[in-house]
Amino acid sequence: MAKPAILKILLAEDEPGDAVLVRNLVAGAFGTSVRFELVHVGTLQAALDTLAAAPFDVMLLDLGLPDSQGLETFRKTHARAQDLPIIVMSGLSDETVAVRAVQEGAQDYVVKGNLDEQMLARTLRYSIERKRNEVVIRRLNDELEHAVQERTAELVAERDRARAMAEQLKDAYESLQATQTQLIMREKLASVGQLAAGIAHELNNPVGFILNNFSALRKSVEVFTDLLGAYRGLAACAEKAGACTSEIEALKAREKATSLDFILGDMRELFNDTREGIDRVTAILDAMRDFSRPDRKQELGPYKLNRGVETTLTIARNVYKYCADVKLDLKPVREITASPNQVNQVLLNLIVNAAQAIGEQNRKQKGRIVIRTYEEGPFVCCSVADDGPGIPKDIQAKIFDPFFTTKKPGKGTGLGLSISYDIARKHGGELCLESEPGKGTCFVLKLPLSMDDEEADRLRAPIQEAADA
Repeated sequence: MAKPAILKILLAEDEPGDAVLVRNLVAGAFGTSVRFELVHVGTLQAALDTLAAAPFDVMLLDLGLPDSQGLETFRKTHARAQDLPIIVMSGLSDETVAVRAVQEGAQDYVVKGNLDEQMLARTLRYSIERKRNEVVIRRLNDELEHAVQERTAELVAERDRARAMAEQLKDAYESLQATQTQLIMREKLASVGQLAAGIAHELNNPVGFILNNFSALRKSVEVFTDLLGAYRGLAACAEKAGACTSEIEALKAREKATSLDFILGDMRELFNDTREGIDRVTAILDAMRDFSRPDRKQELGPYKLNRGVETTLTIARNVYKYCADVKLDLKPVREITASPNQVNQVLLNLIVNAAQAIGEQNRKQKGRIVIRTYEEGPFVCCSVADDGPGIPKDIQAKIFDPFFTTKKPGKGTGLGLSISYDIARKHGGELCLESEPGKGTCFVLKLPLSMDDEEADRLRAPIQEAADA
């Protein structure tokens, strides 16, 4: 039986104490589940020499080394090893520089003062996986570009040699387009899930801090308000007894000048509004986690359509909130077996298309999007209807063709509806269009209530291919 591969980590850190801390955290994070080898160097030049001598899976880089400081430390390292995932380590005082490093190509950054075993393990795994995906996507893009260039040269040569070959060249070009569509679909589904999961993960901790601090502050203000009431009662008793009359009058004048009663009343409203804002942020993070579902092995499983609609609306809110009001009519529908990532992608495409169609009309009043769910025969259905410009009759038959779009240049690739149609078909369902020019458009997604083994295998095939890529 082959031994599991060793995870090779390069640590560039000039403080021996911090190096020992990181080594212990790595050991504690992985335990016996992952075999790793951590090589420690104390200067940038030593790190560059080590990278030249042997390959590594990931690098932990302190930006403040004896022979290099700040962003230049990352830039020199990244230039030497562009395919190596680099995690920048920073102190609390130079976190801004670490963020700049991430913008320039670092996979992530950690603050040494806030580091723990779980955070380091997640950061290492996510950084390695993200960089691996970047390398694969870049390779696929390079191969695709090379294939397109070669094919284009062939097409030109074939056209010059014989016009009789035109029909064969057309078939070959359409085949190339189909291959490109599949690659883009695979890349798009993977990147959307990773992006949503990454953002939700990064925001979850600060939102937790805000919520805890908010609760503590609210309790403190309540204690302060109760104590202030007690002081006022004591002052009233003293005033009745004729004690400290001048001091009490001066205190009342100060309270009046600072509008203390108004501030106390206004604080309740501020707390309520702030709590509502925190709850909305929390709901958005929950929706992003539901939307992403990054574990591909579990991608085909139970799916609740109504929950998918609500999650997707949260994700797409910034697209439609300025141009359209959304009305929901969600009937109780049964749970189905589906790929949540892919069905959510269809819903997102339909909602975004509806909002963009309305937005392009530049109305003074908001448009209207109506989303309904219901069961119809052996299907669970979701319709997305808008009161936008509609689609002309003469192009409705082409609306699901790859690269066909009615949007202005730069507004769409013409792949969204094609991908959505393919997802519905692979689920054993369908995506239908009803549109009347000048009155609006309605798309209806139909998914089977039950899926047989053949349909499940057909759906798993592209998922497995994407996981293996």
